[in-house]
Amino acid sequence: VQELLNMARAAVLEGRLDAAGPLYGQALAKARQAKDRLGEVDALRGMGLALTGRGDSAKGVALVNESLAIATQIGDALGQGRAHMTLGNEFWNRRQPFPAREQFERAIALLRGTDDLSSLGGCLVNLGLVETMLDTQKADSLFLEAIPVLQRAGNKPFEANAHIGLSNLYRQTGRNALAVAPLEKALTIYREIGFKPAEAGIQLNLGLTYRNLGEKEKALSLLEAARVAGNALK
Repeated sequence: VQELLNMARAAVLEGRLDAAGPLYGQALAKARQAKDRLGEVDALRGMGLALTGRGDSAKGVALVNESLAIATQIGDALGQGRAHMTLGNEFWNRRQPFPAREQFERAIALLRGTDDLSSLGGCLVNLGLVETMLDTQKADSLFLEAIPVLQRAGNKPFEANAHIGLSNLYRQTGRNALAVAPLEKALTIYREIGFKPAEAGIQLNLGLTYRNLGEKEKALSLLEAARVAGNALK
């Protein structure tokens, strides 16, 4: 069961949702045959995640809720937390901030008691994005809490997302001088992990931020670097 779940997760990370769905389905069948309730929880949530990612929201959410019900029944806090996280992501993708907030808050409360720091940090970032729309003061603390959690988890892409979210919040609330450091940190992380597509976007945002601060030379240099980096990706 675990091998199939790992293969399915790898397919999701690679964006191969068509392949992930059948792998999760095979894992679910084996888990039920072996009476592996934890495996059943993971497989159902994964199937739901794959379906929502392919646009079948109704069936996907139903499977995630089924996963949540089993996790609650057997006292699986990690399974419950991940299910709430998945539901929160789906509501956020639909631009429904209030139900997304509720699901992320439930997920965070459950995940704090587990060793899944990546999911906890990711939820903190996502709730920070929601609160950037609803309550900017809460958003500040969420991004700042997420960063060290993700550093401990060693999850560089999620950490970069936290820095970007914090920078966007600072810019949105008129604190442009504070927005520079998190953007520079995100750029450093993307260079460390070799994620070229993100570099141009960060350089563009840095250039715009410096322009807002009246630092024209830095702004022009970064905007030109963003243009060159963007053209290199074409």
